[in-house]
Amino acid sequence: MEKPRQKYTLEFKQKAVDLSYTYNSTIRAAIELGTSPENIRRWKSKLEDGLLGNKIKQAIPNIFLQLKKLKKELKLVKMERDILRKATHISSNDVLNKFKFIKQHTDCYPVEKICQILGVSRSGYYYWNDRKPSNRALRNLALIERIKIIHERNKKRYGSPRIARELLACGFHVSEKLIRKLMKQASLKSVFKRKFKITTDSSHTYPVAENKLDREFTVQRENQTWVSDITYIRTAKR
Repeated sequence: MEKPRQKYTLEFKQKAVDLSYTYNSTIRAAIELGTSPENIRRWKSKLEDGLLGNKIKQAIPNIFLQLKKLKKELKLVKMERDILRKATHISSNDVLNKFKFIKQHTDCYPVEKICQILGVSRSGYYYWNDRKPSNRALRNLALIERIKIIHERNKKRYGSPRIARELLACGFHVSEKLIRKLMKQASLKSVFKRKFKITTDSSHTYPVAENKLDREFTVQRENQTWVSDITYIRTAKR
């Protein structure tokens, strides 16, 4: 004969859940109350979802429901913060770069949320994303690849004027203005080292301090002789 299923009151279920949190152990709470750990885990899940008992919504506001709501709100706030932090380089009226940003981050965030945070319409993004690139856009992509090759080959020292001359030698008639625009789009910058400028002036009429040490570095006791030197440190200032 099948053993009759034991029925538990709502108060008992809530007590079991509270005890499992107090002990931080579902098994210990189950042993003390004479029930199974599976029951307490099921009651805990239902309590967090607001499904435990018929009067749960009429009782005092459930702390688990509030916690779940706060976690959801915190997740949305963090998502908004991360998206805005990553999109700081995009100006507010630059819709094209906003669409590009959305396309690059669709694997990380929902499209609807990114569009909402960046202030663009979802339908506008999908229209932009589904359309085929124009011939000019394809030509610019090909130019960017050639610019990257020239830039890397010359140790990233070439700017738009030199790259324009290189492209002209290869048969590509491209203005410096367009190259500058494409380099900015591809985040390419010319890098060059400043020549070290000697600032020491030995040809002067000022009095020179006497060389008392005269390279005699052997001393008899501590603090008998002190020496120093001047070190040149390169800074961003000219």
